[in-house]
Amino acid sequence: MNPMMQKPGGPLMVGPLMQPFMANPVLALQPTNETTLYVGNLNSALEETRLMTIFQAFGQVVSCRIMRDLYSHESRRFGFVSFANVAEAQKAKEELNYKNVDGFEIRICFKRSPSDFKPEANVFIRGLDRAVSTRELDELCNQFGRTASCSVRTDNEGRSLGYGYVQFDEEAAARKAIEALNGMSFKGATLEVKNFVAAKNRPALKTNLYIKNFPQHWEQADVEKHLREAFGGLGAIACSAVKEHRTLQGERRFYAFVAYETEEAAKQAIEQFHEKFLAPEKKAEGEEPLYVVYVQPKRVRQAQLAKEHLNYRNTTNLLVRSLKDSVTEEELLRVFGKYGKITSCLCREARPAFLGGAETMRFAYVNFASGDDANEAYLKGKRDAEVRALLHPLHRETFDFISYHQPKAVRAQYLRIKQRMRAAMFVQPQFGMPRGPYPFKKKGRFGDGLGGLPFGRPDAFLMPGMVPGMMPDMGLMMGGGLPLASPSTLQNSTPSNSSRPGEKREEHNVEWLKKNKKEFLAMDKERQNNILGNLMYNRVLGSGLTDKDLVPKVTGMLIDLDILDYEEIIDILVNDESLRERISEAVEVINESPSS
Repeated sequence: MNPMMQKPGGPLMVGPLMQPFMANPVLALQPTNETTLYVGNLNSALEETRLMTIFQAFGQVVSCRIMRDLYSHESRRFGFVSFANVAEAQKAKEELNYKNVDGFEIRICFKRSPSDFKPEANVFIRGLDRAVSTRELDELCNQFGRTASCSVRTDNEGRSLGYGYVQFDEEAAARKAIEALNGMSFKGATLEVKNFVAAKNRPALKTNLYIKNFPQHWEQADVEKHLREAFGGLGAIACSAVKEHRTLQGERRFYAFVAYETEEAAKQAIEQFHEKFLAPEKKAEGEEPLYVVYVQPKRVRQAQLAKEHLNYRNTTNLLVRSLKDSVTEEELLRVFGKYGKITSCLCREARPAFLGGAETMRFAYVNFASGDDANEAYLKGKRDAEVRALLHPLHRETFDFISYHQPKAVRAQYLRIKQRMRAAMFVQPQFGMPRGPYPFKKKGRFGDGLGGLPFGRPDAFLMPGMVPGMMPDMGLMMGGGLPLASPSTLQNSTPSNSSRPGEKREEHNVEWLKKNKKEFLAMDKERQNNILGNLMYNRVLGSGLTDKDLVPKVTGMLIDLDILDYEEIIDILVNDESLRERISEAVEVINESPSS
């Protein structure tokens, strides 16, 4: 496999095409914590191939992976590099730790489980001069004991934020560092050093304010002067900062942060300045009142945005996907015109990855004059014979080709919410069950038998006393547990529960998936989910890496083809390292979700 063709976020394994660049061909080696390096503080634009090139100078690289967001695939700015042996990994760590790579001072340590670190040996240091590097901070702290990791936090441009974290191996070393460094002057700045306390365990002090909507003609000096005179008059300010923002139109606006020493002063500032004009009698045209609110933690702000995006809905503009490459705007106007007046129609060409990039499909935006007309087209168009005749042959069996158009940012958030909802409705797949209608399924709705279980339709799984979203305990109902699956058993025959009445019962295992990608992608979503769910569920359950009640949610997240590539899902099924990393990411997302 050519590493350049792999999807960002997938493991970069060294294959035959990379061997001409290496002194010796790489054999299939199993990475371990002793040969795997954690590489942090990476430039967000850095790719695996670049990272691998840097580390190859020190030995045989078995795998290289930059960790990415499970949904957006944006870099999380850290990764792992595995070598063939410990000596090469150690050499790379010694030579590259704290080196500047693309504007960022990377930090390296051997991979360890978070449970190996002692919370009481974790130290928070702030008040650092902005010129202090991670290497200098590490050298300062090493005199008190061995450090497991050290980090000066930076912004997206690699500039120091003036604080950092040091994880010692032993609690005694952390205590010595706190006693010696707290209040000490280092590089011209006075340090504040204390034990790190997780955000969830910190007292919720409301002293920090966020301020925006300063007059457009103001310069930074004007904003700073106003903070000193107006906000400073209400109480002692511990610290403040003024930041610049440039709009897409090139306009420059300033915003600020003010941290008071007391909650009372912060509360008074909000009461006095929020939604008030600086000079009501002289306000300029288009001027907005000041916006003064408490600073929100990032996780709280993300939850708020998720809720706002969940309620967002475009009411007139439809996105129609999976169209034949011969479809024209005139055809779309004719076919959709029966549902109401169309104000605009735009058709575009795409080359989907699952078609190998050689074939093309089309997609279109159809905007109606009214939301009611658009809604009728959305509801009825999915079963309209004329509309379905425009679909590409591979997608004629699906009903998921019309949706309301959303901006890219909103669509990304929608997919995350949709994924969590689908995962919550995932029903645990069962093996070896007798065929026949479920006792709790509405008669005649989706047909009989194990096949055709609809993901995302909770009312199909209801039993007496249950409500939508509640999952029945399938294992108890059917009188048996589930066999645990490993990569080896997944390679062997695993019966699929996705066959329909009258169909030949097929064996769908990982080997079948590897050889029959086109056939699999031609299936409807329901069958795809059943096949992948049967395989993935036991992998997640057998890993022991998450609580049993989270297994259905995690499974649903790891089989979603809207989020993950086909090859990436197969890699999770056969690669223990990929499975561990993806389960860890999924559990993190579930824990951060306000709905979990």
